[in-house]
Amino acid sequence: MNIQVFIISWKGQHENAVTIYEQILGLQVPVRIIFSDPNSSYNFPPEILVIRRENHLFWGDKFKACMEFADLKNTLIIHADCTYKNWAELLLGFNIAINNIPQLGVYAPITDFTSFPVKRTSIMEVQNTVYTAVCFIDCIVFGISTEVLKRMKSLNYDQNILGWGIAWILASFSLTTSKFLIIDNSIKINHPKSRGYNSEDALEQMSHFLMQATNSERVLINLIRNHLEFKK
Repeated sequence: MNIQVFIISWKGQHENAVTIYEQILGLQVPVRIIFSDPNSSYNFPPEILVIRRENHLFWGDKFKACMEFADLKNTLIIHADCTYKNWAELLLGFNIAINNIPQLGVYAPITDFTSFPVKRTSIMEVQNTVYTAVCFIDCIVFGISTEVLKRMKSLNYDQNILGWGIAWILASFSLTTSKFLIIDNSIKINHPKSRGYNSEDALEQMSHFLMQATNSERVLINLIRNHLEFKK
């Protein structure tokens, strides 16, 4: 499989991150844990590949780390506060989608407690309802194609530590390049309903981050917002 995996972890999630890591490692794909922790001496077992980030930084910085260390291949990113019965199954699902949908841009399973459920983002069903093409995918558990990865590697994340704008570039770039955003209806991930930061700060950082969008991406961002508002 031409796939690499990054697991996003922070205090309280490291044990689950190791579980995800071990289940995926059995498929012999490159996998690393991107983590932060207030205890500077904390570390994972030495056999686990990790990348430490500053604890005061959040999702935007951890995604930046993914982009810095990612090779040019399909990339699956998993937040460690999510649970699923068999993470290897998710990886196989991503691989199947890659092989069956040549224009795949972004892939994700059904996810609990997202602000962007399929009923709000759906555009059309694909391949007998196994997949749904959507206009937006939340960055909780998701895979991106190599071409989308290249675009994300080109962006500056230094002022967007909370990372809200990332999903908007993922969606708008994919759609401007005729790529699908796909939800896999056969896999459902459990994700807690929680947030540990201020939404106003995240929106302000997102506004600055999206100044990097191209004109074509800006058009799609506005169209996506209109679609989401219409289906609210």
